[in-house]
Amino acid sequence: MFFYRQVGEHVLELKERNSNLFCLMVWLGYPYGNIPCVRRKQEIGKSRWTIQKKIKLFIDSILAFSFFPIRAIPVLGVEMGIVALL
Repeated sequence: MFFYRQVGEHVLELKERNSNLFCLMVWLGYPYGNIPCVRRKQEIGKSRWTIQKKIKLFIDSILAFSFFPIRAIPVLGVEMGIVALL
């Protein structure tokens, strides 16, 4: 039980607001495992996990856990400069 408290405190220390919690656990270096399960069809109600929320999670994950934005911004700037000169 102590291990879960330690992980929780570590996550709270980071003060992350818009982050993918699944990637954050891996990024922190804690061991993880997969638990196989079979999901049943939702019988009552409608999922609140909309396509907009999925896209936001994807964008937040790319920006938070990737060097792609840092590398893409200078390339984009150079390309825009070349277009402006032409």
